[in-house]
Amino acid sequence: SASTQGPFHGSLNPAKLSPRSDYWAIPSPQFEAESTSTYLLGDGGNIDNSGLLAMLQRGARRIVLVVSTGSALPDDVEFCKVPSLSPDVAKRLENQFQANFGFWDKDDIGEFLTRNQVFSKDELLPLLCQLQSLKRQGKPALAKRKLKVLPNSWWGIEGGYGVQLLVVYNEKCRDFESKLPKDTSDNLHAFFTSEFKRFPHYRIVFQNAGSGTALTHPQINLLAAMSEYFVRENAELFGSFLQR
Repeated sequence: SASTQGPFHGSLNPAKLSPRSDYWAIPSPQFEAESTSTYLLGDGGNIDNSGLLAMLQRGARRIVLVVSTGSALPDDVEFCKVPSLSPDVAKRLENQFQANFGFWDKDDIGEFLTRNQVFSKDELLPLLCQLQSLKRQGKPALAKRKLKVLPNSWWGIEGGYGVQLLVVYNEKCRDFESKLPKDTSDNLHAFFTSEFKRFPHYRIVFQNAGSGTALTHPQINLLAAMSEYFVRENAELFGSFLQR
């Protein structure tokens, strides 16, 4: 993450690429207070960006998983028709998402996700079928399923129980785009001059010339508006899902 900061957000100090800081545990009646220790800090995206694993550690039984991804669902694969999901296709999905289903089998320089499986591989294809079907109808890409949680000793997840998972996938939504004001719509669909190129799958870095990681206010606002639309169009679903 720090490699983009030099030319665009100030000078790059190699010594700060892996920052260190004092850190201490929050005391409680259950655990004794610990002395301060110095830790090497890193980007949480190296191991888990979604918060899913932390929620499973706490034993959550209902989870809304927002997949804020720059990877679109493949259009050339019929997820509702193929008998199984091949590893090659799975690798085209959001990395963190596929890893939770065991499709990340080799760590690379920036992502260490091989220990993140908490669901069976077979459970991913039905979710993708739901997401793709709604996308093709022009609707928000949401999918709800009950999944069995697998034991994961690395993350301290006991497993062996069912969790209700509501997946919200960052994906194009034709209904949302049809309701945009004309000037915004014209800008969005301008082939060469659009301020919203690749929407909603903006690049993590270098989306905009001369800026390493920053998005413009209009780019952010359009993405936020679509996220709000996803929730409002499914208000009844979210309400029933989250109620006690």
